[in-house]
Amino acid sequence: EKGKEKEKDKDKQNEQQKKENQSQRGNEMRCPENSLRGGREKERGGRRRREYPLHSCAKDNDVEGMKKILCAGYDVNRRDTFGATALLIACHLGHKEAVDVLLSHSNIDVNLGELWGRTALHDASKKGHYDIVKKLVEKNADVSLADKKKKSALMKAAARGHTKIVRYLIQKGADVDASDSQYESTALLYACMKGKTEVVQTLVEEGGAEMRKTNRKNESIFHCVVLGGSVQTLVFLLQFLLNKG
Repeated sequence: EKGKEKEKDKDKQNEQQKKENQSQRGNEMRCPENSLRGGREKERGGRRRREYPLHSCAKDNDVEGMKKILCAGYDVNRRDTFGATALLIACHLGHKEAVDVLLSHSNIDVNLGELWGRTALHDASKKGHYDIVKKLVEKNADVSLADKKKKSALMKAAARGHTKIVRYLIQKGADVDASDSQYESTALLYACMKGKTEVVQTLVEEGGAEMRKTNRKNESIFHCVVLGGSVQTLVFLLQFLLNKG
């Protein structure tokens, strides 16, 4: 019961915040110098983040607000303090309607990354938003782009167990055996560490992933599986290798 009450309170707070954001954006639209140039600042985790109207609309999935702002000449690719575009925010949150509005803009750049190199495709893949991943790739999102730690969309999806996205990215030419710079891990090593058996199966059977690669600590797929504690993944790998001969 307490859990349900907390959820209700949280929903009320979110709805109230959304209304406040919409009211604020309404004021900004009546004052173009704020809307199209300055935006407003918010305190986020001890750091000040300048939030622009389009970003705020993307966060709230406020499609009508987005259309009005874009019609007023707003830069669809504008970045906030941390380098995030409105598209990245919408993709991160899984707001399909907002994503559709942004992708329909003739000047949209789907491959823009934020300060750490994360793109809209990275976040959509990590969060498991399959439909959005497809929309982005169809708009020429680069499946080979990696962030500043050399982590690709495929690695992010693999670590989270998003099999459908992993399969789609493989079909679209993602590099299955690429390694990141942080741990020198591949998508397969991440999936083994996290015990994502279906993803492991997809990577080796459909992607032809190299099974002999090791990470920075010289850990193999079997080390990673044992560390991750997935018996199911271990059984699959052993059976796969036995069948392969």
